Amino acid sequence: MNDCKPSVTLDALLPIDANNQAAFPVSGTCSPGSNDVQMTSNPTGVQKALACSANGTFQGTVDVHLLNDGPVSLTATQTVNGFPPVSATRTTTKQTTVTPPTPVVTIASAPAINAANQSSYGVSGTCSANGTLVNVSIGGVTATPNCSNSVWSVTGVNVSSVPDGSVTVSAWQTVGSVTGTATPVSTSKDATPPTVAVTSAPAITTANQSAYVVSGTCTENGMAVSVNVGGIPAVPAPTCSGGTWTAPGVDASGLPTGQVTITVSQVDPAGNTGSGTRTTTKDAAQSAVSVTSAPAINAANQSSYGGVAGTCSASGGQVSVAIGSVNATAACSGGNWSVSGVNVKALPDGTVKVTATQTISGSPVSGTRMTTKDATAPSVSIITAPTIDGTNQSSYSASGTCTTGDGVVTVQIGSIKVTATCVNGTWSISGVKVGGLPKGKVTITASQTDAAGNTGSSSREVDKTTDSDGSIGTVTDPLGAVAPQNGTWIISAELNGEPGRGMGIDVQNGTLFMQVYNYLSTGAPTFHTAVGKLEDNKVTAPLLFFKGGRYFGSGNIDGQQAGSAGDVEVTFTSRTTGTIKFPGETAVPMQRYDYEGTPADVFADPALVDRWAIAELTTDNRPIRVWWADIGTSDQVKLNYDWTGSTRAWPYSSSTQLTVHGFDGTLTAPIFAACDYSGASRLFNCTGDSISAQGTKSSVTLALQRSLDQLSGTIQVANGDKRRIVGMRITRSGYKEVNGKTERAVYFPAHSAPESGTWVISSELNGKAGRGMTLDQQKPANAAERMVFMSVYDYVKSGDSTFHSAFGALDQASSSDLELIQYKGGRYFGSSEKTATFLENSGKVEKHSYVSPVLGTVEFPGEDEVLNERYYFGIESDSVNSLVGSWALLSSKAGVRSMFFNFVPGQGGTVIDQTTGYTCSKEVFKEFDFRCVSSTPGSTDPVLRFTPAYFSAAGAIVGDGDPATAGELTLMRVRDADGKLIQSGSLFPAK
Repeated sequence: MNDCKPSVTLDALLPIDANNQAAFPVSGTCSPGSNDVQMTSNPTGVQKALACSANGTFQGTVDVHLLNDGPVSLTATQTVNGFPPVSATRTTTKQTTVTPPTPVVTIASAPAINAANQSSYGVSGTCSANGTLVNVSIGGVTATPNCSNSVWSVTGVNVSSVPDGSVTVSAWQTVGSVTGTATPVSTSKDATPPTVAVTSAPAITTANQSAYVVSGTCTENGMAVSVNVGGIPAVPAPTCSGGTWTAPGVDASGLPTGQVTITVSQVDPAGNTGSGTRTTTKDAAQSAVSVTSAPAINAANQSSYGGVAGTCSASGGQVSVAIGSVNATAACSGGNWSVSGVNVKALPDGTVKVTATQTISGSPVSGTRMTTKDATAPSVSIITAPTIDGTNQSSYSASGTCTTGDGVVTVQIGSIKVTATCVNGTWSISGVKVGGLPKGKVTITASQTDAAGNTGSSSREVDKTTDSDGSIGTVTDPLGAVAPQNGTWIISAELNGEPGRGMGIDVQNGTLFMQVYNYLSTGAPTFHTAVGKLEDNKVTAPLLFFKGGRYFGSGNIDGQQAGSAGDVEVTFTSRTTGTIKFPGETAVPMQRYDYEGTPADVFADPALVDRWAIAELTTDNRPIRVWWADIGTSDQVKLNYDWTGSTRAWPYSSSTQLTVHGFDGTLTAPIFAACDYSGASRLFNCTGDSISAQGTKSSVTLALQRSLDQLSGTIQVANGDKRRIVGMRITRSGYKEVNGKTERAVYFPAHSAPESGTWVISSELNGKAGRGMTLDQQKPANAAERMVFMSVYDYVKSGDSTFHSAFGALDQASSSDLELIQYKGGRYFGSSEKTATFLENSGKVEKHSYVSPVLGTVEFPGEDEVLNERYYFGIESDSVNSLVGSWALLSSKAGVRSMFFNFVPGQGGTVIDQTTGYTCSKEVFKEFDFRCVSSTPGSTDPVLRFTPAYFSAAGAIVGDGDPATAGELTLMRVRDADGKLIQSGSLFPAK
């Protein structure tokens, strides 16, 4: 009999939440064969019957979404005829509403507001609720940027209506009913420019022209006033004191007779600029005596000071020279005078006035120039420098003290050189690989050189207890480090085919040197420079401007730093792209200026063949194979002379648009591949094979990208490792069949094109401000000749900085004559979009030619032909230690094998590659600086000579051979002295 006293149980209940409240599960046991189990709730709202199964269980769901959050009891009741109902109750908790976490908001950047940025102001910070708006208030002016990747920023906010004074910046973010508020940041607004005027500017006469005094009023006490008398700056600039300024001692003797404009300006702490002008006249005849050169005085030259020179009247007899309070005399010879060997140790540090005086027709005529004396060397010391052993030789650290404001500290550990920043009087280095140093005593020297050229140093000797492991002294590359291409860069939005502004960018061993050619608000062309250390692919540095340097035909004149236009912020996103932020402007994309004109889906000129030097790298970026690659259309590559006598038929049809033939070097078998464009990022995918002399066939896959003369990609042979490859373009040829024979036209010889980057005239490389050039050599599509774009950074006769542009073809002999063109009216910092227009043709660059990638000649208008050279500011190119690092040597010359060099410091001013046994020393022969000899007993490897190009490929010769054979040997730098790849980072940003 099934009907009996009922028994009911209810299983434990889950918590009730928003996800299960509409179908909340319940289960338990019951008396089979009896009535259904009735489910009820407290609070009321649930009423549902669940069947009792034959095995005495029940289960199902109930809807509890109408019940309030809080404790909930559910009761299961079963009734059997003749028996009282029986029940079971369980209690749980309902919680369907979730309070979101309080957003976390900060304000990271709120710069001072001034007249230049008040109409387009920006602030930024961090936030925690991605995808939610951040409310921002800048002195009551609101904005609502979005929170993305945990940061927020707002730009272009017009805060002109906010009054001058303290300005509170607030930010908050609301999620649901919860608001998170940032700690307010107080910044300042000063949009009122200083008031500065010239109140006294007497006529310039014979009596006052050598020490002309001009004065005026000003509003920013304690701040400098820039004074310019007819193009001659007052040095040092006077200081505003008590609302007035006075500039004494301006040498106006070099100005022509007539009207002279005096210009003054003052910049307040907020960055606002005020200016004023006044016109006077010069009645004196142009001075026949001047001081054109007066080098800075430092500890090294103060006891025998020289280089002081100027002009004079040949009929006026000797020149009296006063260097501060120290007097000397000089003979006037051919209209020039100079003094040297003067002891100026007694002069105090500070500004020094140099005056040259000559009596002409009974009257003394003078010229002056200001210089400085700083004979105090920086104080630098070594505090920690432990013994080098097996525990620290792969990551060595040292530290010490230094003089803040006197530049970087250079640390020499044996033959390994690194630099450190001086911060709050201390320096430190870490992560330096010193395992390659020999066992024994190692001298560590820390030195610091200030702007005047004084050097302070400290040395310590430590023991190295381990033998040399042959490694290069390195500092580990930061993840994702980018080595930008050197040459001309341009703001992407300004690349419109019209004259404008641009940047000459040069990065060497982690230091950026940038020359910006742009314009002043007056429309005049000018240039600025910036120098800074790249950290995480970014650099912020002041944009300096200069005055008084050489103009075409002027003779030797040193320029002088005249001020800063503010900081520039540069970020590199790949080797050919980045962003740049000029003063008064927002950050905008920039890119390498590629005037080759090759479409993204075309790798090589279809009418020609480019030859590349290729190096394969291991996973730790060490070179493992090196070979030549001819890349071009099938029709062109198959006619290559290297196919003469080949036993294998060319495997590709004439319609194949891109093929690769890899051969020689250290390859054991040639490589053949056909390529197709991937559709994005200038990436070409290639497939082919390699067949050894024994007939073994292996599949080959390549991925290639190219930008100008650099190649990057990967290679995989069969199922082997996928290796990174880097390459440099060497030469370009064209082939055709004539009467059954293949003829080859070489459109430029190997290793004769100038390396893109900064160049200087050799005789002007004296460590002082002057003029220079950015050269950019490229090979346009559908053109056999190479083209060169030259930006010359120089000065005009008044002393203002300027620039000239030249563009033209380099012929077979790597020479050209180029027109020097000037433009006017282009963009200045903070201006709206402007297009420059033609100003003048300043003449020709003549005798412009190159004998190697790093050496050439140039003749500017009104000047003699002179040597110009690649400017290596991050590399001691004159020292054999510049060879420390990894190199690939590719040979097409009989008797010379292709090989790798991994040069480490040796003994007695040498470097050595321990694998090949080659030892190199400095020994100049014609244009070749280094001589390398194999020290391996019984070696048949010949003597080699070369002058390397550090960011392109260069040639080498055997012994004292003919330099014309340099094209048969190619030397390519793969890693620098710190072990960093010369071509690190992606060529293009990922898409």
